[in-house]
Amino acid sequence: MVESILRSVIDHPHRKWIVITTTCLFGLAVTWPAVDDYTAARQRRAELAVELEQTAASTAQLAQFEKDVKSKMANVAAMESRIMTEERVQQFRNELVQLARVHNCRMRRMRVGEPREREWYKDDHPLALRPVSDKAEKTPFVLRTRQFSVSVSGTLAGVSGLLADLAKKNQLTHAAGLKLQKSEEEGDHVVLDLEMLLIELAKPEPKKASA
Repeated sequence: MVESILRSVIDHPHRKWIVITTTCLFGLAVTWPAVDDYTAARQRRAELAVELEQTAASTAQLAQFEKDVKSKMANVAAMESRIMTEERVQQFRNELVQLARVHNCRMRRMRVGEPREREWYKDDHPLALRPVSDKAEKTPFVLRTRQFSVSVSGTLAGVSGLLADLAKKNQLTHAAGLKLQKSEEEGDHVVLDLEMLLIELAKPEPKKASA
């Protein structure tokens, strides 16, 4: 499916290249409700842990508390596997290099920008530069984002396969732009330029005490 869509645009008689601004084509989009779910799950897990320590409830109530805590911990673990931490960004880079090899594509360029950070609020939006509302409730987390760009070349089938595999990765990313054009160096190859935003939600690092 991906290859047929790309072929229809790359072979268009009146266009040498196309910029795709929508992200739904390859599924490389962030689902910000999931970020809120992650925030709520971590907060609720902490609350349950405190209740578990402080309560003098019956054994049955404690068992239910423990069950709730385990459930929240499982939800948090699932969400944390999608968060693009510094370590996971490096892993993501390595996986992209491997995907390029698998699909016989040439890695032309790969860049990761410096992280940008701001406070995270309830019902916030990871693509917004500031909170969605001045009265929004602050959470104990910060939003950390990194600009990521990659350029690869290969056959249309190879590039399509790489994109299809990339779309299967369930990480918190946002595809900001995709540019596809015919290669000027190799007539049967195409060049793909992809711009992404890598998203991390984390506890703020403690401030260093002044000397």
